[in-house]
Amino acid sequence: MSAAPIALERRWMRARRLPGLRGQGGVIASVAFLVVVTLAAILAPEISPHNPSAADLSSLLSPPGTPGHLLGTDTAGRDILSRIIYGARISLLAPLVLVVISSTLGTAIGVCAGWMGGIADEVISRVMDFLFAFPGLLIAIIAVALFGTGVTAPIVGLIIAYTPYTARLARGLVAQERNLPYVESYRQQGFSGPRIALTMLLPNIAPTLLAQSALSFGYGLIDLATLSFLGFGVQPPTADWGVMVSDAQQGILQGDIWVALFPGLAIMLTVISFNVLGDAIAERIGRTEAA
Repeated sequence: MSAAPIALERRWMRARRLPGLRGQGGVIASVAFLVVVTLAAILAPEISPHNPSAADLSSLLSPPGTPGHLLGTDTAGRDILSRIIYGARISLLAPLVLVVISSTLGTAIGVCAGWMGGIADEVISRVMDFLFAFPGLLIAIIAVALFGTGVTAPIVGLIIAYTPYTARLARGLVAQERNLPYVESYRQQGFSGPRIALTMLLPNIAPTLLAQSALSFGYGLIDLATLSFLGFGVQPPTADWGVMVSDAQQGILQGDIWVALFPGLAIMLTVISFNVLGDAIAERIGRTEAA
């Protein structure tokens, strides 16, 4: 075996290591919070104290700490804690679907453009530039106008908006990697272009794409919550964090800020946790490449 593949193997193994958690309290706290939220979403029927859609007209806008309602109730008398727990399901699943599909499509497009170069790269790059001209929320609203409200149309629209970001990143990484000596070494050994790109080059850029995906998850959660808040996404009375903030407007006007405070905190802390995790992965990659 030549020296280049050996060096590649060592580089690949270094790049695959996730950030060390020792001395990184923010990363530990973020991971712990995301684990708790994920478990709450999975175990919602077992741990939720109330039916999230059950209205109690005798307990409208009960403040936090009310017996039987730890975080209080909303304008319809529904338990806020139960709705946050159930809302975690769609609030996490929808961005996950968005990120998985957009990252997969973007990686495939970017790898093809970066590896092939020439006219194919120019055409793909111009199409991506065209999509960059449209804000993600606008594309999602257009999708809702075409296919109707709900969670599917916003996800489709945001997939179209998010794919170019991953594609541009993947394209740039591949364009750098394809000119490195180890790629030429594999060519000289008779490896085909697709095999080199998929089995040797792609694993090298995967950690950077993973960091981008973690950041995209947070942005996707915010965008989907915003669309639900505006009435284009998940529709009431479904438990969703964006819908909860929208439903809380009447309570806010009456001075009952907790109705929007707790679902807003859930959104904020989840987004911050994914951003911290994505930044930690990117930082680790930077230190690995500098070593």
